[in-house]
Amino acid sequence: MSKALKPNGIFVLDFMNAEKEAANLVLHEIKIIDNIEFTITKSFENNFIVKRINFSEKGKEYNFQERVKALTVSDFKKYFDAGKLEIINILGNYNFEEFDAATSNRLIIIAQKE
Repeated sequence: MSKALKPNGIFVLDFMNAEKEAANLVLHEIKIIDNIEFTITKSFENNFIVKRINFSEKGKEYNFQERVKALTVSDFKKYFDAGKLEIINILGNYNFEEFDAATSNRLIIIAQKE
């Protein structure tokens, strides 16, 4: 991403707050949408948040898995340093409130190419 930016270019990253997500995982839930019952499980495995969705429709079983690396502010700082990007602000939501690892819903990082 750094290579794609012009000098002094701005990069905005919007990511989940992995620390809050991992601490508050809903391990199992069932949702019914359009008369289809979805079984959703979440787990924390090897620094990934893993979400599995299972359902059946018209006699056929479906199984999906989503794996998202639980990256934190310190992880992104390392990546941005390596890409010569200076973090100029870290926000916790779309209302531009300060980031708090325990309570913020989002991790929004604004960085500028050096």
